[in-house]
Amino acid sequence: MTTPTQTMLDALTHAVTELAAAHRALAQLLAQPESGQTLDDTITRIRQGNADLDLAEQQRQAWLATQPDSPLMPQALTAAERLDNHSYLAPWQQLQPQIESLSRLMQQHQLILGRLGVLIQERVNLLTHPSETLDTRVYAASGKTEQATDRRRSLGDA
Repeated sequence: MTTPTQTMLDALTHAVTELAAAHRALAQLLAQPESGQTLDDTITRIRQGNADLDLAEQQRQAWLATQPDSPLMPQALTAAERLDNHSYLAPWQQLQPQIESLSRLMQQHQLILGRLGVLIQERVNLLTHPSETLDTRVYAASGKTEQATDRRRSLGDA
């Protein structure tokens, strides 16, 4: 029979594992761009992983709230081990490096995607508002700047 503690740990392990796999796939796509569909599929996996992790975290917090002896996970799991005669602390500890790795990977992706967002916005601004973002003045023979005109110049104008 699966205990509530084991169910909580299983859900958390599954969510972290799947979300980490999705972020590793995103890292590969960002390093070597694939088709748009592959990127869409990866983003969908990340969204699902985020939803699963949110649900697993809610389960963890609800479970922890039912533990009267300790508000800290390791102590609560140790107490649950004594009651259920089952190993809970070891899976929790084994999950910690994966959680830390996932956190670092997500932060890296957030930075990369933020930079891409800024770069894309700069390009959009350049294309949609060229007169506001570019200096369109040209230097005249007199050394003064003048606004560029639409008239076509010929070699004789030089």
